[in-house]
Amino acid sequence: MDEPLFKLGSISGEEIAPVRYTNTFGFERTRGVDRLRISAEEAPLSLLWKLAFQLTPPFFVLYVLHTSRCGHQLGRYQSPLQQFEAVNAFMAEFCSYLTDDGRHDLWLHSPGSNATLVWDRHDLIYAYGPLNQFLAVLEDSHSEGNVAGPPDPHVHVYHPRYDESERKILKHFAWHHSPLTESERQF
Repeated sequence: MDEPLFKLGSISGEEIAPVRYTNTFGFERTRGVDRLRISAEEAPLSLLWKLAFQLTPPFFVLYVLHTSRCGHQLGRYQSPLQQFEAVNAFMAEFCSYLTDDGRHDLWLHSPGSNATLVWDRHDLIYAYGPLNQFLAVLEDSHSEGNVAGPPDPHVHVYHPRYDESERKILKHFAWHHSPLTESERQF
């Protein structure tokens, strides 16, 4: 039987175990902007998509590659504006890779809603924009509270089985690439 795949692990001695969160959200203020910080027990990509349904298409997709096992240029890969169906197809095609591998972040931005959703490599979601609409999605499944961050120490897991997905995702859209800033570099 195959070992379960996960993107973020906690370290205890020589053991690495998947990090598990609870269904929690909290309000945060960053640079004068309120946002929600959200953790999910399971299926964070599904939750991200439910939150995206609250927004007006089209979307920019931003794929942030922090670590490459294939020699690709690290950086921000921004798509041209995409309709809902194209973003849905993208998420469906790369669901396992985005969920189980820790080399990236995924952002969705809706100019029409002036809103951004960020799913980071620590498996946390940040929601900027119409917070009340996002709360309506969360009210049945999440409780308000302190959203724990990743444990210290922790490890990001990069699975060789997803190397082909890394290659394919970088060909999926006509991405505009920009390098990571020093503050965005993560290892």
